Amino acid sequence: MKIKIQKLYAWSIILEPMIFFTLCHQRLSGVGLNVSRMMQIVILLFFLRLAISGKINLRISGVIKSRYSLFVLYFCLAVMSGIVGLLMGVYSLDAVINLPRNSFISGIIRSSYFRPFFEYIILAYYIGYFAVLPSIILKKEEDIKYLFKVFFLIFNISLIIGLIDCFLVWKFRITITGRHLHEWYTEPNGPLWVGLRFHGIFGEPRDAFVLLGFGAAFYYLKAIFFNEAQYKWYYALLLICAVMTKSTSGIMGVIIFIMLYFVTICIDFRLRRFIKAFILFSVLGVVFYVAIVTSNRLGIYLDFFTGGIKVAYYEGEVPTIIYGQMVNIYPIFWIIENLVQFNPIPLLIGQGLGSSVFVSGSYGMEGLSNPHAGIIRVIAGTGIIGCFLYVSAFYIPVKRMTRKLPYKIRDNIILFMILVLSLTLGHRSPAGFIFIGVLFAIFNVFANNGILYRKP
Repeated sequence: MKIKIQKLYAWSIILEPMIFFTLCHQRLSGVGLNVSRMMQIVILLFFLRLAISGKINLRISGVIKSRYSLFVLYFCLAVMSGIVGLLMGVYSLDAVINLPRNSFISGIIRSSYFRPFFEYIILAYYIGYFAVLPSIILKKEEDIKYLFKVFFLIFNISLIIGLIDCFLVWKFRITITGRHLHEWYTEPNGPLWVGLRFHGIFGEPRDAFVLLGFGAAFYYLKAIFFNEAQYKWYYALLLICAVMTKSTSGIMGVIIFIMLYFVTICIDFRLRRFIKAFILFSVLGVVFYVAIVTSNRLGIYLDFFTGGIKVAYYEGEVPTIIYGQMVNIYPIFWIIENLVQFNPIPLLIGQGLGSSVFVSGSYGMEGLSNPHAGIIRVIAGTGIIGCFLYVSAFYIPVKRMTRKLPYKIRDNIILFMILVLSLTLGHRSPAGFIFIGVLFAIFNVFANNGILYRKP
């Protein structure tokens, strides 16, 4: 039976942010080798074959080009920042970066000579495969329907498994999932223990947090564009599961969301929108405040970070739970130290993608790569100018594209777009690029059908 390329592509982007389906450790493959990546290789080989044979025209329309022009501009800024970083000697800091590797390929990819610059390849790939290709491949309504069908099949199964796993951990102190698929056959004692934290088959709890927000956004798009009922209890369930992840990265994403959405309200102020946002922010604030004060894990983070700048020069042994997060902290203090020395360049335009590896190494960190937090990567790599350009690359095209929709629907689409973007800034994930790519594909399909959306 011949498999349609549209269906295979749908699976390849749906499974991408679900890192549970990782087949082997990065020490072996160099990058996360998972089921989605294998599908993506097939897709790319398919397009390469068609392009060589002349059976496909890969030229992108002017409409699509305009939507992604800011992404191209951001990439150019990142390259310029990297050149500045090289000239400033950031990439040649005397840092100890000995990432474990068990194969020749991983030895190259995870080396200090290549791994930082690999970030440019990743960014270009995210833009091309996850943001641009959906508008090229998913050209029919049935393609979009299939994508939603597959996504919510996997998504809802993960919700059920995650809740069952939390119950078993709470009642019997056993887990049935673990963080990654390969843990079942690489770890001698089975899946690694993450405690009483929701994650399902999304991956780590912080990955689950991002996917829960992504799922809420997808749920809204599916309901609006295909005239389906929305159930408030479903959104409430996703919020409860998000709290149960106990993810610091997730909370950071929520804080970023509140700040970014507040800015959009100031840009396009309407009293009704302001009241709606105030209620939403209040609910989120209360919920996550309760989550912080009732969680020992989150309490440790809060107590430690209240030390302010002293965290960069922590005297004594850094708590184990905090040590892994220092890679998110040192790049910020590097920027602060340069400002004290009257060097604003790291703050304004950054010092290139991947430079955080060397910055953290200069503070004595070993065996760590780039920050987990997407916003730290963006600011450290391209500065506040790059951060502004990065956010604008998502916001401006969506605002332009939704201008003819009713205010309520337009505001909600922008809200969910900012939510997904913010969560990926809290914890790095391709979910933001996937969401924007699918959203553009949906608008292309409905525009070709002569309608904007189906009124309920």
